[in-house]
Amino acid sequence: MKRIYGNYEKVLRNFGRENSSELTGTGDFRLKSVQIDTDMSVDIDITFVVSKLDKSNDDIKNSSDELLAAVKNDEEAKNDKKFDSSNFKLVPFCIRNAAFEQKGTKKELRKKIGIDDRFTVVFTEGGYGNGNMNKIIKILLEKNLPMNLIAICGKSEKQFKKISKFSSTENTKLITLGFVKNIFDYISAADLFCGKAGNMIAEPTFFGVPSIISGLSTGIENHIADYYANFVGCAKIETNYKKAADLIEHFSNNSDELAKMADAAKKHHSHFGAEATADLCSIMLRDSAH
Repeated sequence: MKRIYGNYEKVLRNFGRENSSELTGTGDFRLKSVQIDTDMSVDIDITFVVSKLDKSNDDIKNSSDELLAAVKNDEEAKNDKKFDSSNFKLVPFCIRNAAFEQKGTKKELRKKIGIDDRFTVVFTEGGYGNGNMNKIIKILLEKNLPMNLIAICGKSEKQFKKISKFSSTENTKLITLGFVKNIFDYISAADLFCGKAGNMIAEPTFFGVPSIISGLSTGIENHIADYYANFVGCAKIETNYKKAADLIEHFSNNSDELAKMADAAKKHHSHFGAEATADLCSIMLRDSAH
């Protein structure tokens, strides 16, 4: 597979409106039967894969006309006769364009969000809120460590209510938030991210923030965790909540070790951006229009 980079040829104008899209799991998605202009439509399945190609997404793979992958799939690609370089491309991860506009040092961003300039951990678990976040935070508060803990609960009211019952301690500052529009301010202000595997791991990686992956729910999430832990080298997988809390304490006292993971994340920075995927989809849809 050849990695493809794009120049974003005003693709949104070319797409027009999308008639139908199907979510196929954590991160993977496909476009199907897309309306490009008022007088043209296409019948083509384009699948964007953020995990490895294996039996967990065979149905997606075998029913798609085109595959775009955001992670290394070289071995799987070599063993699959249906896909080759003409219809299987390795593209950068489609992070939101707002990430590229994020500015400020950690010190400046911490001032902006109203916390002291010291070791900071951001927690989030996606929409379901069914991970270990509240258990890990409870232990860290009991340890009374000198750090900031920011729990972003998103739209999970259940998780928000649980963590809102906790209070800051003498040395540990806890901030509990629901859905936030400026999540990049919080992530880029952090020294460490902690949460479930999924697309969210891409965002701290983009900002050079190491991750502790504290929860795995699906095969796709396992693949994503493996990618960032073992290929990129910017994450540690620890699903035992007590050990995850201990690992956070360890990193707070071992900045050199954390810095190596941060450097690995920064080296991965060029692997992000939506332009290539948008360009390729635009071309494929145009070529298939009728």
